[in-house]
Amino acid sequence: MTLGLLLALAAQSSTAATPAKPPADPVTAEKPICRRIVETGSFVKAKKLCMTREEWARQREASRDLAQRAVSDGSGRAGGN
Repeated sequence: MTLGLLLALAAQSSTAATPAKPPADPVTAEKPICRRIVETGSFVKAKKLCMTREEWARQREASRDLAQRAVSDGSGRAGGN
């Protein structure tokens, strides 16, 4: 399920054409942003996930790296086995 969540986040983040600029106001930077993450294979199971802008950016990069490794090693799996 974690891999599915990471790949779903990577897919969502790839639709943004331009990277988000960090807000000038530090209070806005710390405000949590909540997203509804639908579990793969289900139309009704979803979780609400809240993180700051910085945490979402780190999550997006980790997902992108994981997806890139899965593609580049040729196995189609993140573990490379």
